[in-house]
Amino acid sequence: MKTTILSLVAFILLGTTSAFAQFSSTPMEPGLRDHLRSNRQASVQLLSDRKMVINGVSAEWVSQDQITLSAVVIELKGLSTASSERIAREILEYNVSGPVGTLSMEQGTIRMVHHLNPRFVTPAEITSAVAAFKSAVDAERANLDKSMATLR
Repeated sequence: MKTTILSLVAFILLGTTSAFAQFSSTPMEPGLRDHLRSNRQASVQLLSDRKMVINGVSAEWVSQDQITLSAVVIELKGLSTASSERIAREILEYNVSGPVGTLSMEQGTIRMVHHLNPRFVTPAEITSAVAAFKSAVDAERANLDKSMATLR
């Protein structure tokens, strides 16, 4: 009887320990970090076990189901109402047809975000998503710079 109870307790402890390890570890650890280190084109700055900056793109582990990529596209200050409306239309157009990410504007800051589920993407796929996201941020920055030049 004692052996059965001890075996059951050991099994439960072993099961909860591995489950806890899954919840307490983050995708920012070895797999993604090692993959990025092997990619000589990636500039990686580890800010914490939950956040890193990859080629200027913030990658943050939110939960076991979500990594959020984000970047400021452009800072716009002192826009007229007409200019703000035009930029808002461009943001809407991008959000409907853009290849990756979602744009938003808050107090003159245009930011792009994109969410990944680390359960379904590998470190190599995350790296590819970061590259596509960075390209989209750069392209939108250029588009918005052009728009701003015509508004001035």
